[in-house]
Amino acid sequence: MAQDFVRALVLGGTGHIGNAIVRELLDRGIAVTVASRRASPTPNLQGLAVEFVTTRGDRPWQAGEHVAGHDLVVDAAAPYPLRIFDRSRPFGMDPLQFAASRSDALIAAVRRAKSRLALVGSFTTLPHPGALASRIEADLLARIHPYFEVKRKIEAAVLEATRQGLPALVVNPTAVLGPWDCKDPALCFLPLTLNGRLPFRSSRVVNIIDVREVASGLVRAALGGAFGTRIPLCGHNVRLSELTAQACALGAVSRPCLPASTRYGAALALWGEAGWGLLGMDSPVPSLPILLARYSYPMVAGELQRRLGVVPRPLASTLRDAIKWYASTGYLEHAPACIPPSSHAPSA
Repeated sequence: MAQDFVRALVLGGTGHIGNAIVRELLDRGIAVTVASRRASPTPNLQGLAVEFVTTRGDRPWQAGEHVAGHDLVVDAAAPYPLRIFDRSRPFGMDPLQFAASRSDALIAAVRRAKSRLALVGSFTTLPHPGALASRIEADLLARIHPYFEVKRKIEAAVLEATRQGLPALVVNPTAVLGPWDCKDPALCFLPLTLNGRLPFRSSRVVNIIDVREVASGLVRAALGGAFGTRIPLCGHNVRLSELTAQACALGAVSRPCLPASTRYGAALALWGEAGWGLLGMDSPVPSLPILLARYSYPMVAGELQRRLGVVPRPLASTLRDAIKWYASTGYLEHAPACIPPSSHAPSA
């Protein structure tokens, strides 16, 4: 059944995916409140007519404090640990306890407000395809790092709530690229690559989706009343070596030349985190990004994505727009003088 939303709350509207969702909602004439742990609006909110509120991210029981008065609640800020040894434990809670407490509070608030909930999940909660060896390796990674179990727990709570009558849905995007990313530059793939911080190339195949396609898919699903469903969203299957080559060509920098294995990279990252953990310190290089690359696999659009009409734009357009964004925010040490404009119209 089609839905008619007047006002939406986007938790994590300053984040990469959350900001794209904010823009998609605004384009459709829906008023938006952005809730963020940031003390002030980020550059990706500049020029957007939104209400901005600050939340206490370390208090999971307050996750639903701004829900009242909103027809739709988008959770693009579900917490997850970057490292195996997560030393940030508000009120003594481990990552699983924190996630469970936050989910319970948010779901309860959505029920009280008689609102609807859309969660940005992860592709890692989907059944892993491929040969037995690949599935065993993926299961091992999921057991080692708490990120995977935290994501499963959050999604399971929302899907269980739908079985109890809550109008909610989950979208599961693959790896995301595109404009409006304001993460720490040390965690951004393209700036790291174009600034020469990732000198390695890998033949590992990953699936890349434009952040605008994720936003479009989620909003279309919510407007169409696709509640009670989990919707995988994917884009282009590409080797990491080809992805970096395309990005470096657009950024006018030399491409990485050192061959590397994501399996060995993941092992080194895990050993590094273990070593820092023994010293009672956080590793300066989180293992999660390389683990997610290792966990990745080729995907094709499923029936639900096709039904929503979410068609990936050319990968070159995504890279071009992302690089232009990073250049505008000072994330690139040697910003390209000229990037040809994209001829592809954004999906709506």
